[in-house]
Amino acid sequence: MQKLKILYIIILYNKLWSERYPMNKINILPLGDLTNEYLDVRIRQTGIDNSFFRELTINEIDQLEMQKNRCRDWSKVFVTNKFEPMQIKLCSFTGTVRIHDMEPISLEFHDIILPVGLYNSNISSCDIGKNCSVNNVSYISRMILGEQVILKDLNEIVTSDHAKFGNGIVKDGEDPSGRIELEVANEAGGRKILPFAKMLTNWFRCLY
Repeated sequence: MQKLKILYIIILYNKLWSERYPMNKINILPLGDLTNEYLDVRIRQTGIDNSFFRELTINEIDQLEMQKNRCRDWSKVFVTNKFEPMQIKLCSFTGTVRIHDMEPISLEFHDIILPVGLYNSNISSCDIGKNCSVNNVSYISRMILGEQVILKDLNEIVTSDHAKFGNGIVKDGEDPSGRIELEVANEAGGRKILPFAKMLTNWFRCLY
C-alpha cells in the first residue's frame, strides 16, 4: 500500500510538472494542412515564380505513382520541361514543391557517386535545384536547394522565416518567443535555458 501511495504521488507530481512546464507542445492540424509554406519567401529569394514551371502530365503522375511516390495533390508539384520521372522513387510530397531541371546523370563527390533524382524521402514545400540528388531524407521542409546539391541519409532539415543562427539573436521588432530554449541535462523539463556562446555541452553531459 505504501508503494502504491508513493507511485501515485510521483505520477501526480509528474502530471502537475508537465502541465506547468510543457516540453513538447504538439498542435493538431487537418491532414495535409500546411499553415505556412513560405512560398512567397521562396519566390522572393530565388527570383523565380511559378510561371517558370509547369504542372505534371497525367502520364507523369501515373509513372510516379507506379514508382511508389505519393502526394495528396499532384497539382502542387511543379517541374520544368527537363524532367525525368524515372528518377523519383519512394518519395512523399506535401505542399508546393518546385523541381528544377533534372537530367539522367550522376553526381560524384570524393568517393560517393549518386544518381540525380529524389529517392526514399519526404519532401514538403521545397524548391529542388537543378540536378540535385536527394537520398533517404526522412523529412525536408521549406528548403531551397541550389544546383547539384547532394543530400544523403538525413533525418530532418527544416527552416522557417524566424530561423536563428549562433546564439539566436532577436532582431529589432521581432517576437522573442521565436527563440529556441534547450532542456539541458533534464528530461523532465522545467529548467530550460537559452543557448549562449562557449556553452560547454560536455560539462552538462557529465553533470547529468
